[in-house]
Amino acid sequence: MRASVLLVRADAARRVRPASCQAGEDEVKCWTLRRGMKAPQAAGTIHTDFEKGFICAEVMAFEELREAGSEAAVKAKGRYRQEGKLYVMQDGDVTLFKFGRT
Repeated sequence: MRASVLLVRADAARRVRPASCQAGEDEVKCWTLRRGMKAPQAAGTIHTDFEKGFICAEVMAFEELREAGSEAAVKAKGRYRQEGKLYVMQDGDVTLFKFGRT
């Protein structure tokens, strides 16, 4: 299983503009998502294999992450959740996409 992390932020044009932090500390990439896009399609904007092999999206809100200070603290508060193929990406989502081989 592999994973990719996505931070979703909305822009004024009613689209959603995510910034991915998947490749390490020294690299950030951005993709544009449409409002109402479901998790597998959002994962597919990073790479088509992510959509084809989509398993789940692990999601936490950016504001909760900022307040808690770490992913572990968000998990301890019970605010870290797994979402399936029907999950609609929201503004402020910090998402870890899990996917398998395609």
